Amino acid sequence: MGSDEESAEASSTSYHQFFGVDHHAKEQLFCPLQASQIEFAFRTQIKTDIVIKVQAPNGEVSGYINPDTTEYTTFSPSNIGCGHGQWLVHVARRRGCKFHHGFTKVLNLVGQGILYFEVDTLGTLREVERLWLDCLY
Repeated sequence: MGSDEESAEASSTSYHQFFGVDHHAKEQLFCPLQASQIEFAFRTQIKTDIVIKVQAPNGEVSGYINPDTTEYTTFSPSNIGCGHGQWLVHVARRRGCKFHHGFTKVLNLVGQGILYFEVDTLGTLREVERLWLDCLY
């Protein structure tokens, strides 16, 4: 009888592990607020080199974004996954031959659209405009 109980317990554990992975994959695929529906646009007031990295709730991380002083430079995630939740935007500024982290902005987003940001002369990221649709689900 011991082996039947062990077999049932192993089967139950396997089912729950499979269900958890399957459920998470479906949640990412069928999330009503996909990360790809959110776009970030950056520009800077600083003439020195600035780099920005964006981290999405679905785990995607942008490459280095080099904002311009006149035109907006944009990033939108391309991987499948939810976009609602915590986004991190890291700003680094060149000092000498290295970039040094200067600022991180944490955004909790539920919706879709475009967020426009500027890096001011102090190296702080501030939102200047938002074309946004809040979503309730």
